[in-house]
Amino acid sequence: IYTLSLHDALPISSFFGRSGEENLLIAVFNLLAAGAETTSNTINWAILLLSLHPDVLRKVQAELDRVVGRDRAPRLDDRPNCPYTEAVVYEVFRYSSIVPFGIFHNTMGPVEFHGHRLPKDTMVMANTLGVHYDPGIWGDPENFRPERHLAPSSDGDKLAVHDKPIYAFSVGKRACLGESLARNEFFLFLTAICQRFHFFPDPATVRPDPTETFTALFRFPKPFKTGFKERPL
Repeated sequence: IYTLSLHDALPISSFFGRSGEENLLIAVFNLLAAGAETTSNTINWAILLLSLHPDVLRKVQAELDRVVGRDRAPRLDDRPNCPYTEAVVYEVFRYSSIVPFGIFHNTMGPVEFHGHRLPKDTMVMANTLGVHYDPGIWGDPENFRPERHLAPSSDGDKLAVHDKPIYAFSVGKRACLGESLARNEFFLFLTAICQRFHFFPDPATVRPDPTETFTALFRFPKPFKTGFKERPL
């Protein structure tokens, strides 16, 4: 078996020599930061929010018990039959807004936008946090309320078809390439946890605070402790 190394690449390739090593480091960083870190951060938000809203957790568990049962793990083909769980996913994305201003971009040339002229190399960012917390859109954005994403139908609740924007993965042509993968991962992780466990704020600590800690790019929940108890089969 022949193994191709970075130094076997053509000299004109961006994967040749030192340039190849730098590109490999950037690719690995993007995989961890944009892939693993964002999903784990969103799971942290979900656990915190469901701990503080046990009525929502119970509704998710009741839906999973009805659709999935307890003798197998949730699958992606269960999603169409879990509208309330999907509404919870939407609301976690909205409430957490883990990348509040998206990934910064620069204009490649002069741009006219809504009557404003942006010169070349202007930094542009999407204020997704502002959209997700706009009271003109959501009414009570400070509340965690999954029902806002549901609409009644003749055969029960379903996900509402509305123009209210959820921009958890940014907007435009350069929105997150991993959106479909991240949505699938988050659904499977969240449902697997809810199916197997009850979770609640650690009674030995102060009630968790569902507000955020900002870094240069991400929005994290403040540190908290949660108790887990396995659900009986």
